[in-house]
Amino acid sequence: KKKMDQLLVEFQGSFSVAVDPNDPTKPHPRFSQYKFKREGYADQETRRKRMLDEQRTRRRDFSDYARKIIEGETSDDEMEEGAYDEVDGDTSMDSSCTPQQKSSRDKCRTSYKNQLMLSEWLVDVPLDFENNWYMIICPVAKRCLVVSHKGKTLAYSRSGHYMKQFPSHLPGGCWKRKFTMHDYCILDCLYHEGLQTFFVMDIMCWGGHPVYDSDTEFRFYWLNAKLSEVGDEVLIQAKTNPYKFVPLQYYCCNKDSLQGVLSSKYPIEVDGLIFFHKQAHYFRGR
Repeated sequence: KKKMDQLLVEFQGSFSVAVDPNDPTKPHPRFSQYKFKREGYADQETRRKRMLDEQRTRRRDFSDYARKIIEGETSDDEMEEGAYDEVDGDTSMDSSCTPQQKSSRDKCRTSYKNQLMLSEWLVDVPLDFENNWYMIICPVAKRCLVVSHKGKTLAYSRSGHYMKQFPSHLPGGCWKRKFTMHDYCILDCLYHEGLQTFFVMDIMCWGGHPVYDSDTEFRFYWLNAKLSEVGDEVLIQAKTNPYKFVPLQYYCCNKDSLQGVLSSKYPIEVDGLIFFHKQAHYFRGR
């Protein structure tokens, strides 16, 4: 408890998130909603343990599911329990389109919505915080789903709206490079318009191999390993890779690591911090 108080003091003094500085004397912005939870709704620690237990017994054919995402064939029945549509203010849909075009776009939107893992406010410090959690610093950017296949790369908003199509050096992401039908990729990203960069936060599939049911520790390792295999080609803007793909760095949550990170200056505006349990799988829409 004492260690965490010291870290919070250092965090408040040296690491400002977004525009308004944090005020430790005020209540947590979502604590009142958490405190008055509905009857039968367990606290965060209990729900975390329950979810970790549930994922050990769950088995799904994620290879088939990943292929359906790539082809835009997922249905509401295949969504995770508890999934919900999240409005993100995307107005890219053309209101003047024909009924046939609207139907096609609505089908596409349904296929790509609720594919990203959601988060909730961390209102208590987990008992295993130092040993079993990672932290990522998130820049101010737009959350999106990126899929690459059949020689093209596409980005979709959290609610499934089409954002853009472009070539990339991700698996199957550029028609000028050799690829097979098994070369496709699904990433969880943050898109920064000013930097023309996709900051990669998590990975769901690479080269046709899904990792939804792999723990965070492996997914983060695999993401960095696969991007390293591609090399600088994804880090440099070019005609065949107009947007950079940069993996977000993750940190351990022990005292020394957090002190070093929170006392450092970040090159771009920070939106917030997100914490991942090392043993958690990738849960879509939850």
